Amino acid sequence: MPTEPARNGGADEQPCTNPAEGRPAASHGSLVDGHVGRYAARAAVTAHHALGLRDVSRTDLISFAGQAFFLEVSVVPGMTETSALPMALAAAGRSLGPVCRDLLGQAAARGT
Repeated sequence: MPTEPARNGGADEQPCTNPAEGRPAASHGSLVDGHVGRYAARAAVTAHHALGLRDVSRTDLISFAGQAFFLEVSVVPGMTETSALPMALAAAGRSLGPVCRDLLGQAAARGT
C-alpha cells in the first residue's frame, strides 16, 4: 500500500486513501476494509520508516484469511496511469508531473 505524498512532495504519515470513503486503497484499485486495512496501512508506514526511506515508496501486502502479509517495499513505484502512485495522486486531486518536479527539486536541494 503506498503512502500518500504530502503537499511538500515527501511522504506523510497516512497511507493513500479513497477520499470519498476515507479507507486505505489497494494498489489494484479495490478497497481494504476493517482491521486488515488498518493493519496494512500501519505496516506500510512502519516499513517505510524502518528502512530509512524518504519521499515515496510502495509497500505490497497480500490479504488472506483476514490477515495482511508483507511482501516487499519498492522505492521506484510505477509511473503508468494504472500504477499505484498516479492513482493515489489522482484520488488526492494531484497530478504526477508537479509531484515529480517537487520530488526532484527536494532531492537536488539535499544533494542526493
